[in-house]
Amino acid sequence: MNKSFLFLNRQTILSLFNPPHLIQLIEQTLYSFNSLNCFVPNRLTSSFNNHSIITMPVFSSQCLGCKVLTMTPNNIYHHIPSIFGLMILFDTNGFPLCLLDGSTLTSIRTGGIGGLAIDLLTPQNVDSIGLIGCGVQGYYQLLFACSIRKFSTIYLFNFPEIDLSSFILKLSNDLLLHNIHRHIHFVVCSSSTDVVLNSQVIITATTSSKPVLPDTPLLYLDKTIIAIGSYLPTSRELPDAVFNEETSMFIEMDYAKKESGDILIPLKSKKLSEENIHYLIDVKRNKSLKRRTNIFKSVGMALYDNIVGYDLYRHAKEKNIGEELIL
Repeated sequence: MNKSFLFLNRQTILSLFNPPHLIQLIEQTLYSFNSLNCFVPNRLTSSFNNHSIITMPVFSSQCLGCKVLTMTPNNIYHHIPSIFGLMILFDTNGFPLCLLDGSTLTSIRTGGIGGLAIDLLTPQNVDSIGLIGCGVQGYYQLLFACSIRKFSTIYLFNFPEIDLSSFILKLSNDLLLHNIHRHIHFVVCSSSTDVVLNSQVIITATTSSKPVLPDTPLLYLDKTIIAIGSYLPTSRELPDAVFNEETSMFIEMDYAKKESGDILIPLKSKKLSEENIHYLIDVKRNKSLKRRTNIFKSVGMALYDNIVGYDLYRHAKEKNIGEELIL
């Protein structure tokens, strides 16, 4: 008897996901992680000649999974995504359930964690947001951000400078597609300084090895930063200036302190202290953890892909969509 499993490509995944629902899933995932109802081994990153392959296994009560990603930062100069990948889910007997386009899954679940951070760290009345790094991930960060707050102005900066008209048009159309009906004014900036000066919320979504924000003290008071890009121990998007006596840093798990240069480097230089690092999920029951400058640094984890991927698989089966592959 032939056995089959489901394949969900990019278009199928995009037809299934809903930003508010996905943000709720991400929140549930963080609770699951903290309740130890899962096992998430450290990811393995192997690099050679400016290429990286990342493998991320995960075990949960509903299914097993493993995601494999490739990362090629120089792709930005060829106008193609820097990340490609696949996610495979197995049932609890180890049989393949579903193969998903890992790049799209990564984009939407990372958009979801950014959206959750904005929901937990920003006041309801914020109306301006800035994005440094207008690639695929930056696009999904804004899509989810606008589903959680009523932003009226979006400030954009990308390096190298590119024509952002198609980026703006696609985001505008997809906001309408997801029933986010409001007028949003887009401003293309000539520097990251312009973005920071004008934005209450700042998203960094780059693969840069050096800080992409201005190293200007006091510039970041009363702002929220969502640092979603560079994650290697030697790379950082954030300058020393974001760290002061009024800064709180929020993370998903302790592994971020070892993996992310945005945390590891300022910890070593004592610009950031351990007592000012908190779990993002804890701020929901203890709002006093927030200060005048609030930063969320995401390094991601395969449990997001497991939970979100299984939810997409379940909905695809209900709607009888996706492609059946025979083993």
